[in-house]
Amino acid sequence: VKLTSGKTSGSLTSSALAVSNTNESREATLEEILQSQFSLMRHRKRKGYVTLHTNMGNIGLELHCDITPRTCTNFLQLAHSGRYDGTK
Repeated sequence: VKLTSGKTSGSLTSSALAVSNTNESREATLEEILQSQFSLMRHRKRKGYVTLHTNMGNIGLELHCDITPRTCTNFLQLAHSGRYDGTK
C-alpha cells in the first residue's frame, strides 16, 4: 500500500507549511493500515460473530467490532491461527 506524504496538498491549503510541488510516496506502516481498517469498521457499525465449539456445546459470541475494533481484530487473528484450539 502506498500513501502520499501529504506535503503537496498541505502546502496548497495551509499558509503555515512551506510550498511543495513534489508528491512523494512512501509505504504505509502497519499501524496506519490497521487504523484505516479500524476506521472503516467503526464507520460500517457492524458486528462480528464467532462460534466457540466446546465439549459442553457451542457458544455464540457477538463481537462489537464497531466499538472495539483492535480487540476484535486481535481475538479473530488468534482464533484463526489456532491459538485457542485445545485450551482448557
